Amino acid sequence: WILLLVLMISSILNIVYLLPIAIRAFFPGGPLPDGKRQEAPLPSLIAIGLTSAACIALFIWPQVIMDLIPALTSGSKG
Repeated sequence: WILLLVLMISSILNIVYLLPIAIRAFFPGGPLPDGKRQEAPLPSLIAIGLTSAACIALFIWPQVIMDLIPALTSGSKG
């Protein structure tokens, strides 16, 4: 129980120490220069779209990856 308590206190102290850094990074204070938000650049949107589509496709058809795993690992047994 002592180890669990030490780990919990350590985690809480890490959160208290690191959370302000993340808040300042992702939620800067003050208004935006032109007063409104801008859309992300097109390459970023394409990357997000392709990654999302790949995640959904692999959720629906996981057998594609399962068939590739033996082929990829068979060469490393030498």
